[in-house]
Order: sequence, then structure tokens, then C-alpha cells
Amino acid sequence: MNKDIRILNSYEEYMRKENLDLENNLKNEEEIKECEIKVNDNDQLINFSYYHQFKRNGIFKIKYVFKKHLNKINHMFYGCSSLTSIDLSNFNTENICCMSQMFNECSSLANINLSIFNTKKVTDMNKMFFGCKSLSSLNLSSFNTQNVTDMSQMFFGCSSLTSLDLSNFNVQNVTSIRSMFSLCSSLRNINLDNFDIINVDNMSRLFYEYSSLIKLDLSRFNTKNVKK
Repeated sequence: MNKDIRILNSYEEYMRKENLDLENNLKNEEEIKECEIKVNDNDQLINFSYYHQFKRNGIFKIKYVFKKHLNKINHMFYGCSSLTSIDLSNFNTENICCMSQMFNECSSLANINLSIFNTKKVTDMNKMFFGCKSLSSLNLSSFNTQNVTDMSQMFFGCSSLTSLDLSNFNVQNVTSIRSMFSLCSSLRNINLDNFDIINVDNMSRLFYEYSSLIKLDLSRFNTKNVKK
């Protein structure tokens, strides 16, 4: 096992790029070093620059075996624009609280299997799939969103998505769905029948540039707490 691999350095790259306070923003982030990475079914452990390898070379099959439990995976694949497919079959998310911007700007990502994701403890899904313009389908049927409070810009710019079934989403604790479906220009069908937005105060630009929409039933939306 290579103990020098840093799993969160895509987040560090993001912080540096935006000239943000790296030290203070990372002080509560757990440094995950005990991890095995297998690439393209190769049984040998891979020692490589996590962020730059995904960003530049487009590794296809990635498998992780974590020896510790992650609690935050914010920005984990941020800006990995050459990543086309990812296998997270060994990804233990049972203790994860934050998935904000996890796949932000993964613009070439066309295939992702999230069927084993345990999201019961997740509170933040802000910009989770922001700019994933190559995703044509996304199965989120396993997602438990009962504790999520922020879904703003979650699917912003997912311009290849043609349908999205969110009928299992529990949004009773969500306060922001701002720009959640903005620029989803190919999305023709979306099921929001179970969206109880009673605590939402911001739904601005929710369907901005949602140009392929055929039918949308919002009759169950309770907007009494919405401010913008």
C-alpha cells in the first residue's frame, strides 16, 4: 500500500486556483493516505498524481480500497475534465457528510455508477454534478437525501441529460434549490412529484435555459417560505 497518495489534492488545487485560504479551509479536512488505487483492473498499486492524472489523461476504470473512513469528499474530482468513466464500486460513503462539487467540471464524464452510494448522512450536494455536460443518464435511485440542506446548482450545465428521475428524493430539509436544473438544455422529462419544498427559501433560476422541457407539473410545490 502506498501511503503517500493524497486523495483530497484536487480540493487543494481548487483552493489554490481561487486564491482562497488553504490552511484554514483544510484544517478540518481529513488527510486520507491509507488507500489503494487500482487502474484499469491492474492489481498493482498505482503511484501517481491523483488530480493531474485524471485532469489530463482520462483514466477509465478507477477502483479505490479505503483503509479509513472518509467524512468529506468536497471537490474530490473537481476539474478532472479528461475523466470519462469511473468505477466507485469499492467506495465506502457511509460516513460522508459533504459531497459538494464532487464532480464539478468533469466535462468528459459520460459514465458513472453511483448505485452503491450511501448518502444517509450527507447534508451538502451543492454543485455535485455542475458542468458534467457529457452525462446523458444518471441513476440516483439509491440516494437518501433526508438530511441534505443544499442542492443549489446540483445539475447546473448537465446539458446532455435527457431525463432525470428524482421521485425518491426527500427534500424536506433542503433550503436552497437555486439554479438546480439551469442549462439542462436536453432535459425533456423530470419527475418532481415528491418534491416537498416547504423549507426552501431560494429557488431562483431553478429552470433557467431549460429549453427542451415538454411538460412540468409543479402543482404540489409549496412556496410559502420562498424568498427568491
